[in-house]
Amino acid sequence: MTRRPPPAARRPVRFPSGSGGPEGAGARCRPGPAQTAVTRGGAEEETG
Repeated sequence: MTRRPPPAARRPVRFPSGSGGPEGAGARCRPGPAQTAVTRGGAEEETG
């Protein structure tokens, strides 16, 4: 469940004209904990 946020955040980046970027991924689950998980998962995958 924590490994699914990273891939979802990469999709909005390629299609910012669809959801609006990070806001779309956060609104899918929640504009609070979702944004933190997406930013943490994306940053961790990029470093690893």
